[in-house]
Amino acid sequence: MTRYSLNQVEHTVRKAVRGAGVSWGVAEEAGRAVRWLHMIDAPGVSLIAATLAEIDHANTQSRKVRQRIPDAAETKTQSLKTVLSSADEVLSPLVVGPCICDWANAINADQTQHAEIAAEDVVYPQLLAGYCGVAAQQTGLMLFLKWQGFEMQCTENKVHISNQQEDSAFESEVVVVAKEIGSAAQPNDARMRELRIGSTEVDPEAWRMLEKLTQNTYVEASEDSRLSGAGAGLNDND
Repeated sequence: MTRYSLNQVEHTVRKAVRGAGVSWGVAEEAGRAVRWLHMIDAPGVSLIAATLAEIDHANTQSRKVRQRIPDAAETKTQSLKTVLSSADEVLSPLVVGPCICDWANAINADQTQHAEIAAEDVVYPQLLAGYCGVAAQQTGLMLFLKWQGFEMQCTENKVHISNQQEDSAFESEVVVVAKEIGSAAQPNDARMRELRIGSTEVDPEAWRMLEKLTQNTYVEASEDSRLSGAGAGLNDND
């Protein structure tokens, strides 16, 4: 294992995701999510590398998602639940994650006490824990992430994982529940983790894969690029 700072992790992930063919906005959210995972000693770098190896994000079809919002009749009989599904065979957590963050921020603005969002056919759903953590920090909500055999509860500075089956590579349905702080009991046992800062260990092979992808963001040197401001330019005054 190799040790890097959290800033290095976030920066490298952001550039690698962009190098994989995803927009800078989505790449920035991925960087924050992976950073959060390493703040609870989860293998964020390995998860993002596995996701990028599994799905070709340069293919626009892989980035499409269908969204179904319940109508007025449904909301009278059940909690507000948005369902995300794939426009392709599977959903990437890099696509679902930003949807969760946007959804959580909208809930916070509306002061909704309980709401759910579900995503079907997600690969490496553990990566979504990072997005939930970031969303909890942004909104102050309590978020629950769960699928069969796994459940996580997080607030803006603490996380509790009540099931250790964290190595799932694919889940048929992942559910996120949002509640206001104080509306649900917060566990307090040995499985409660506090977010930490500092350096973190990453898998060297996964890190090398990310560094290779970052090279796709570099622009080849040319006279036009220098004239537009890249590099030292035509006049070196040092």
